[in-house]
Order: sequence, then C-alpha cells, then structure tokens
Amino acid sequence: MNQFQEIFDKQKAYFDSDATKSYEWRIDQLTRLENLCKENAEVLEAAMSSDFKTASQEKVFEIMAPIGTVAFAKQDLKEWMKPVDVVVPKALRESGHTAKVYREPYGVTLVIGPFNGPLTLLFDPAVQVIAAGNPCILKLSEGLPATGKVLLDLIPKYFDPRAVTAVTGSKRRGDGASQAALRLHLLHRKREGWQDRHGGGRKESDSRSPRTRWPKSSFR
Repeated sequence: MNQFQEIFDKQKAYFDSDATKSYEWRIDQLTRLENLCKENAEVLEAAMSSDFKTASQEKVFEIMAPIGTVAFAKQDLKEWMKPVDVVVPKALRESGHTAKVYREPYGVTLVIGPFNGPLTLLFDPAVQVIAAGNPCILKLSEGLPATGKVLLDLIPKYFDPRAVTAVTGSKRRGDGASQAALRLHLLHRKREGWQDRHGGGRKESDSRSPRTRWPKSSFR
C-alpha cells in the first residue's frame, strides 16, 4: 500500500464516523486554519520571500486573504448548512407535499496547490472543503520548497491528520503526490452548484464519493 492510500483510508474512516459533519467540528477546523496563518505570519512571509522575489504587499495578501475567507465562512456557515426548500410539481404542492435539499459533505477531498498562489490558492479552497464537513488532503507545490517545508511542519501542529494533512511530491513525471488523485481514485471532477463552491451537495447523491478540489474554482 502506498503512503497516500494509507492517508486516504484513515481520513475516509474518520469521515465515515460522521465526526466531520457537525457545526462545531467545522468551526473548530476553520479556527485552527485561521490561527495557523495569524500565529505564523512572519515565518510564512520569510518562506515565501525565499521562494518568490515579489513585493511585500503580495506576501501580506497571501496570509490575510485566507484569514478573510475563514471569517466569511464562519459567519455564513449556519446558513449554508440549512436545508433548502425546492419547488415541487403543482399536483404534489396542492396535496400538501414539500421538498428540501440537504447539503451533505462528499468525503475525503484533495486540494492541489499551485506554485503561483502559495497560500491563497491552497487555503481558500481548503476553507470551503472544511466548511462543508470534509476531511482534506493538501498537496503542496514542489515549486515552493521553503513554503512547503514550513507548511509540512505547521499543519500537523494545528490539525489532526485525519482531518487535514499535507503531502508533497517529486517533480518527476508520474512520481510522488502529484499523482495522488489517481492513486486515491478521486473520480469525480464535476463543477456544479453548491458542491463546487462549498464541497457539499444533495443528500440524494453519493455522499461518500471522494472529490478533487481544483484551486481555480475559488475564483468566480
């Protein structure tokens, strides 16, 4: 068994226990991510400076943007978790029938971080994944050695690895965590409605199916 399959299996077992579905769990994970950014801002800025030669404002933004995304998610989370009323055919409506969509998490979710957004394009989609009640595997970019090293050290200090963990890979084609999506059988890449923005979907769908989170989907 490869190391990525073991990580996936542990997170899936954790998800299947329903531990990740509560409002309290989601808020706790979001707070942990917020604290990681706030409490390690200087270390993260120094790491990004090593990987990039860019304006200091850019590095500040990379840290503050995820913090803002967390604040927004925490503010609206209860509303996101509420069932949504949907229209039913007239005959059913007149006979007293109603229908609701229950937003359910899908399961273990992979976030692939690109090199050109060290924190924003990694943590912003992760916020949505966590807010929806999913365990999360963060695939760090091999093009950011200093930032990746810091994150590999920090993430286990703030998160239970069954909830959120980070992996890296090799630059060689077909090697390392860059192929984790294939090894973990992350089959579904559909982008539709609430499940794309928040990592959750209709209760009638396969709520246990893994999903791949593409960082670009956080910008619309």
